[in-house]
Amino acid sequence: METLRVVMTAQAVVFAIYGLPYLLIPANTQVLTGQPPVPETYILRVIGIAFVMLAWLEFQIAADLPRYQGLTLTYAVISASYFVTIALQLATTGFNGAAWYWWLNLVVTAAFAIAVFAARGRLVGSGARSA
Repeated sequence: METLRVVMTAQAVVFAIYGLPYLLIPANTQVLTGQPPVPETYILRVIGIAFVMLAWLEFQIAADLPRYQGLTLTYAVISASYFVTIALQLATTGFNGAAWYWWLNLVVTAAFAIAVFAARGRLVGSGARSA
């Protein structure tokens, strides 16, 4: 269970680091990542809010894994979904924006999807309950 706790805590930190710039300085974040301008930066703040809240919830789950173990699958699926959608976009139309940003997102989401699924698998394989 400790491996899953560590992986989920690390992923929560990454979600928070990803979301805070969008929440606090959306226009600067847009420039840094090479994204084309949006008519209203509030949509970027909404994305930031979502990532910060995902991080906060994941911290809560990691802090009490025996109680919330069933919710860990959600966080594996979130990272896997991000990976799949980024990979499909990359393979089909490509991205507007900095290539480093999208490749970094692709690698990080793949790593966390694999890590959370693997840590959950170890936990389930050890006989712990799972949802």
